Order: sequence, then C-alpha cells, then structure tokens
Amino acid sequence: MKKVDELGCVADLNRPDLILVTESWCNEDISNAFLSLDGYELIPDLRMDRETTARGRGGGLLVYAKEGVKVLKNDHTVKFQQYCSFTINDVTFYLVYRSPNSPPEAMKELEGLVKAVGRNSILIGDFNLPDIDWNAGTGARRSRDFMEATEEALLEQLVDFPTHIRGNCLDLVLTNMPERILELSDAGRLGSSDHVMLCLTVAMQDKDFKQDRPRLNWRKADWGAMRHGLAAMDWNTALHGRSVHDMWNIFRTEVENEVKKNVPVRKERKGGRAAWMTREILAAVRKSTSRRGRVL
Repeated sequence: MKKVDELGCVADLNRPDLILVTESWCNEDISNAFLSLDGYELIPDLRMDRETTARGRGGGLLVYAKEGVKVLKNDHTVKFQQYCSFTINDVTFYLVYRSPNSPPEAMKELEGLVKAVGRNSILIGDFNLPDIDWNAGTGARRSRDFMEATEEALLEQLVDFPTHIRGNCLDLVLTNMPERILELSDAGRLGSSDHVMLCLTVAMQDKDFKQDRPRLNWRKADWGAMRHGLAAMDWNTALHGRSVHDMWNIFRTEVENEVKKNVPVRKERKGGRAAWMTREILAAVRKSTSRRGRVL
C-alpha cells in the first residue's frame, strides 16, 4: 500500500497522461481497486502479473491513463511474455520487462518483439542489459543479437544516464521516432526503489502534422545560452509604458529569437526501413563495422 500511496503523490505532483509500471510484483490476490489512483484509470486489459515465480513476485506490468486519455490495447504478436502494447493517437507503446534471470529463449523472443514493431513506436521498460554501452555500440556476446535487432528495426536508444543505484542503465527507451521525444529525464526514485523513474514527453500527432517538416530538437537545446540571453535583456526599458498585448508580443519575440539561436532543427524521419535497406546491406554494414572493433 505504501508504494501505491507514493505513486499517487508523484501522479498528483506531475500529472502525466500515462503512468507505466514494471516489476509491480502483483498477483491475483491484489485487486485493481487496491491499485487505483485518483484521476487515473488502471487499464485492466494491460495489467500483467508475473506467474513464473512463487505467488507472482517479481516482474509484472501496470498501465495507468489519465481520465479522458483513450488507450487502445494491441494484441500480442510474439511469444515474449512480459510485455503489453497499446496505441494512443498515432503512437504505439510497448511496456517491457525482461528478468535478469530469463533463459536464452526469452532473449530470442524479445528480439522477435523488437523486429516486429511498426512505425511511430516506443519501447520502454526494464530490459536488464547492463553490459550494453549504447553510446559506444558495444556489449557482451549475449546481447549481440538483441543489438542487431534494434539496428535492423532502425530503433534508437535514448536513455544516456544510469537508471539503477549501481550505476547501470537498465531501463531503456527504444524508438523509431526520436525526433518526437521532446524530453527524457531522470525523475528520481519512488520510495526505496533501486531504479529511477523516467519522465518522457512525446509530441503526439494531430491532423496538421506533416512528415519531413523541420522540427526543433529540444533534447540538444542549449538551455544555458537561452537563459543567459533572456537575462541580458533590459526588460524594464523594453516593457515600460507598453500595453499588456504589446508586452506579450515583445516577450514572445525575444523567446522565439533565443529558441532559433539555441535549439537545433532537424527533419523528421519516417519510421520503418528504407526500401533499399535490404538484409544483405544490413549484414554488410554490420560486418564492416565489426572489423573496426565494434561488438554488435
């Protein structure tokens, strides 16, 4: 009950649209009512209790959606057990938990899940693969096929900070739409948990959204330079004697100027593999890369 109360406090403070939980340790004796949070719906069809250990301890998935957020459950398409999938607007989410003690066949099934994702997808969760250095593209032999699967699926791993108290990066965000991830940060730990919470801001598609148009890359913004630029402005002189409407326009213009100077722009890339990117080409690229010392 303590963890549920703590989760409720975090929800009240941050008011996210979604709350995704791995390692819930839930079993059939724990009711949905016991897990309820004010202002949120626990999606029953997406709840998964771990049944491979005594009384379901360890593992388990929970998905909460803020009231009014429409969540569409997706059917399971691969054998990997500890995942659930759902769609909101045009984005498909996969919540994943892989036990550190899972057998080799579970890794193969996880690779199958990665290869099966479609466009505009986000895989998030606890993968328990501390041996992978995502920046360097290196890892232990057991992770080689998984890393190849993510490359073949054109997925980018975005978490670049430790997510566990031992300094490992265990919790991952894999996506083929990185340009629409506006923010990814460490939101601190929940109570005595040994993992941090990930706070993820996603740009959801609307009817006016166009592919290949320039987008701001907020993850690489120079926030310090923007703050310095705004602080250097003589606001008293600029706003003195102005109407509220004029003051707002002046303020907005200065902010927009700082954004243009300090936030890089890049085009959105479409999800999915390019038509010319065959398996043979991918294999050749991996072979060439491995000759330079990269472990895949």
